[in-house]
Amino acid sequence: MINVKKALDFLFSLKFGLVVLFVFILFQAKATFFPSELEARLNIYSTLWFALIIFALFLNVLGALFKYEIYKKIPIFTVHVSILIIIIGAAITKFFGFKGVLHLRDGQESSTILVRQIESGKVKVYKYDLGFRIRLIKFEVKMYPGSQQPSSFDSYVRVKDGKKSFSYNIYMNHILKYRGFRFYQMSYDKDFRGTILSVNYDPGVYFVYFGFLLLTIGLVISMAYKKSSFYKCAKNLSIATPIIIFFVSLLSFSANAMPFGKWVKKSKNISHVWSEFLVQSAGRIEPMDTLDLDILHKIAKTDSISGLNYNQVILGMVLFPKYFQKIPMIYVGDKKIISLLGVKSKGKRLSYDAFFDEKGRYKLKEIVLRALSTPPPLRSTFDRDLINLNDRIIVANSVYTLSIFKLFPPMNPKSVNYTWYSPQELKKVNPVLAMVYLKIFGKFLDAASDCNIKMAKIEAKKIYNLQKRLSGSVIPSKLKVKLEILYNHIDIFTKLIFVYLILGILAIFIGFYEIFKSKRFIKIDTTFVILSSIALVFHTANMVIRWYISNHAPWSNAYESIVFISWTTVFASISFFRKHILALGSGLFVGGVFLFVAFLNNLNPQITNLVPVLKSYWLLFHVSVITASYGFFSVSFMLGFANLILFAFRRRFELDMQIKKISWILYLANYVGLILLVMGTIFGSIWANESWGRYWSWDPKETWSLISILVYVIALHLRYVFPKIESYIISLGSFISYYAILMTYFGVNFYISQGLHSYGRIKGAFSGVIGLFAMLDGLLSFDFKKIWWSIVNIPVSLWIFLSLATLVIILSFKNRYFSANN
Repeated sequence: MINVKKALDFLFSLKFGLVVLFVFILFQAKATFFPSELEARLNIYSTLWFALIIFALFLNVLGALFKYEIYKKIPIFTVHVSILIIIIGAAITKFFGFKGVLHLRDGQESSTILVRQIESGKVKVYKYDLGFRIRLIKFEVKMYPGSQQPSSFDSYVRVKDGKKSFSYNIYMNHILKYRGFRFYQMSYDKDFRGTILSVNYDPGVYFVYFGFLLLTIGLVISMAYKKSSFYKCAKNLSIATPIIIFFVSLLSFSANAMPFGKWVKKSKNISHVWSEFLVQSAGRIEPMDTLDLDILHKIAKTDSISGLNYNQVILGMVLFPKYFQKIPMIYVGDKKIISLLGVKSKGKRLSYDAFFDEKGRYKLKEIVLRALSTPPPLRSTFDRDLINLNDRIIVANSVYTLSIFKLFPPMNPKSVNYTWYSPQELKKVNPVLAMVYLKIFGKFLDAASDCNIKMAKIEAKKIYNLQKRLSGSVIPSKLKVKLEILYNHIDIFTKLIFVYLILGILAIFIGFYEIFKSKRFIKIDTTFVILSSIALVFHTANMVIRWYISNHAPWSNAYESIVFISWTTVFASISFFRKHILALGSGLFVGGVFLFVAFLNNLNPQITNLVPVLKSYWLLFHVSVITASYGFFSVSFMLGFANLILFAFRRRFELDMQIKKISWILYLANYVGLILLVMGTIFGSIWANESWGRYWSWDPKETWSLISILVYVIALHLRYVFPKIESYIISLGSFISYYAILMTYFGVNFYISQGLHSYGRIKGAFSGVIGLFAMLDGLLSFDFKKIWWSIVNIPVSLWIFLSLATLVIILSFKNRYFSANN
């Protein structure tokens, strides 16, 4: 009897629960490195032992409710009960739910779906009769104006169930619910005459949703619960109220009349007229200013050449091609390619002429074709560099031939989905209209080459009036055009990199100085708060402008999301930790680092259209909340490292009280970050269920979000296991746990690069961070070749940081105990 009691006592203990959580994390992490979702399910997610791990967690939480008398603390009790309900709902989904596919062609009717399930480690496919019939009346794909990018795809169906019959329109984020089945728009046939619907039957989803609701309520209420550790820390730092409020409120026509040199000196004003032309690009009607910026970034990886801004360069390429084709502006980078061309270059850019011989033949034709014919997985770095360079040559050529400038709408734009045409295209589509347009455009180019601003404005206005008369319903307002040009020119985000980094570094130094001297410089601290607040206002305003220009929330791609992470980091620092200069400086520094990452040449700042699945209000909730959590975790990461440094020196200085205060801030930042991460994951889960019928699919991003949650759960609970070194555990946990966040964002998006959330494999500027993720992959796979590759691939700067961090952790560990009660 005693043995049973001891066994149960151990089973329900916090230590056992944390160990099981750690094992659970390891197997989830391992699963995300499998080449496909199917392999991950067969080897891990669908195995009996993985289910037993979850069951062990269930028993541990259930027993802990009574062992630690959690039922006496209602908010904490609500959180733990919600976890049990979610696990029960997930079990019902697994054992009683199923998912199938219904493929229909136009006019076709069916009552049968194909269901794929994993049984006994094997994939089995069988047919299932719905008990009612569905007929596809019509399938329609709607494209963004003048592009082949889908804006939405709709299945118009009719449901027949005995005498009952009704019609319904199924499209992305608009599902059909009938007799417990949910029908989702998943895909379509290439000829646009057939639809593929995902069919889901899930009796456990409402249990899970109820658990989500309880979990959210419990976590939020726990912040105001007077017996909670969060409330006590917040009270000690006097920042409980603002945090609670935060959650509640939550072709060339030029006559070349003017000499080239003289034109260069006078071209700035005329290029401004050129920048206001409306042009169609990638489904957007945008000012020429944006297209010019994108073109020069593409071909030269800069926004100016030889003192000319991007509008002057692109207009000059149109007006004076012979001159500009001799200017080194095509970015090459790889010296091997430069040597193959047989030219000399002092930099990384070559002229357009350098790529062609005396007879006008393309020098790189054969090796580019060889690189293109190589399967993508087998392409070397040199192959990829060649292909990217070839793309730049093509873009430059499209400028010299005017084929990239889609300026001219046809007479019947609606019949061609408001497609606009370049000069060559328009000649083929409508020769008569082309004569009208090109006559006006030719006059503009003549005026531009002479820098005759008055005449240029007159001809530009004629083209605008024709655009408005023929495609007025799709062109942006003049205000939006001017704002987009302003957004391009002020380039606030780039400037804020230096502002945040400088303010952050100075604040961190001052923070340490105040700690070691036990003295505060209130006026200096206040100055930093004011300056960082002004910077945040500009950051916010620029995001709002981007939102207005793009017509969607500015966090829908890699570039935007990183900019938003930077914003949330700085916002969290100023809003909640402004009274603690070291915390403020840590947040500002990390915010600057994130903005710097956003501008690495791997990421594209171009404003783009949304894919259909992102056209949901859940985008606003899911991405904003989950990204906000990264802001708090970023602060705690930097501040945790700072506190470890203080631990390393605590025997030489009286630092115990300062360390304790910082540990309170760390606890608050981690707790708020965890709540936001949980809520954001819940919103994402609901969105996934409303979009493609699965609230959880073990997608790598989903999995690593869960791993991040569990890692921080462990970090916050370890303080109960090691109460004597509570502050040290919080500091070390804040620093180490952040690597899970880095893996969730950068690792999944740019290294694992599979699933619904990835942005594709990217190397180059990310190589150091990618090396860390590859090392984790190697460790989990026992692949020593991959581990060795990772070690080599991590650059010196990152090795220095990791070595420094290791040294700090070792020194801080030696001084982890306090002389006073912790």
